[in-house]
Amino acid sequence: DAHFGGSVAFNGSDLIVVGAAGVDCAAGRDCGAAYVFRKMGDNWIEERKLIPSPGIEYGRFGDSVVVFGNLVLVGESGADLVHVFVLDADDCNCNGSADVCEVAAGVASDCNGTGVLDECELADGIGEDCDSDGVPDACQDCNGNGVADGCDITDGISDDFNGNRIPDACEEPVMADPKDLYSSRVIAFVPQSEGFQTAIRVRLKKVYNTDPMDPDSAACPPRSESLLDLSTLNGQVRWVGVPRSLPETSDSIVPDGNRFVGAELQCCPRFMDWPKVLAEMGHEVLHLYDPAIVPCSEYEIQIISSTCLDLDDEGCYSQPLVVRTGKWGDVVDPLGGEDQPNFTDIGSVVDKFKGLFPPLKVQAMLRGNLLPLDGLVNFTDIGKAVEAFRAIPYMEAGPSPCPSCS
Repeated sequence: DAHFGGSVAFNGSDLIVVGAAGVDCAAGRDCGAAYVFRKMGDNWIEERKLIPSPGIEYGRFGDSVVVFGNLVLVGESGADLVHVFVLDADDCNCNGSADVCEVAAGVASDCNGTGVLDECELADGIGEDCDSDGVPDACQDCNGNGVADGCDITDGISDDFNGNRIPDACEEPVMADPKDLYSSRVIAFVPQSEGFQTAIRVRLKKVYNTDPMDPDSAACPPRSESLLDLSTLNGQVRWVGVPRSLPETSDSIVPDGNRFVGAELQCCPRFMDWPKVLAEMGHEVLHLYDPAIVPCSEYEIQIISSTCLDLDDEGCYSQPLVVRTGKWGDVVDPLGGEDQPNFTDIGSVVDKFKGLFPPLKVQAMLRGNLLPLDGLVNFTDIGKAVEAFRAIPYMEAGPSPCPSCS
């Protein structure tokens, strides 16, 4: 028994709504329904059938109905709900519910705000859905390259190093920033692309001490005739080379607990599973030492997958991790409030030379010609710390630009 007529509502002229709370559905018995009849001449014509979305067994949708103008209210006592339907409104999927009400109730979506339900757009061929998830591709294109994110990754156009189906270009950098490991000649970071063969690109974004009008240059060596013009390094690109376990003292024999992992920069990419390699060496932080790493400068660090065949395609790179080197000679608190290097910095370099390992991490290699990288601190580093304390400008020339590796 469908209980047709168990509730009836009449607008007084040309509209009758009849409840049938006993109508069964795929969910089970007594899901319910309501029928809208419109008077056409001398006849009453069924205009539409209203059903709950979703229907539930013993929901008894239609056990009460009310009409207000073009609004129809239908009670569903088994779910303790009242459904609102707008007659004469768009109902592109023909389920008896106005599209605008379905969107408001969260049972349908109009992700691009066109006023047409997503499912209707796709059914009418207005939008594309390359991954068949029911959402137009235009609503799932975080990097704006015209391809839905899921297909972007599946087709190898963009990387997804963490496997969350979001292109890496739309997320935070896939590297962590150990902020207490800066120095004036060293940058450090934690690669987090475990399980992937990647190369790490380092781009010198800006040297702060070359523009006297730059407010950031106030904490950097003063511009003078004797200061080398490091602005020629702006925009230069290097790639992280082979990681090595290093001592950072005057003696190469150092306990593992007092060693760190460092790498030089090179002109062409080297692909490896960086987190795995570092873990096998007992570390997670990678330190970069190179003539291309100069004081008071900002660097962008990005990774690229070995599956990308075009090094010039910026869409292949992760979001950049931006790191900055400290003031020349300031090895203890390079990004802190000190006005200039002081005796603490000189003493820290001397301690490293003597093989002492204070609790505070210090990057003591200051000399310009750091290659080949051996991790040893010598008298030259101590001398550079003294020069910086005496406000002698940084005078190490950077490397020439690399040839293209594309």
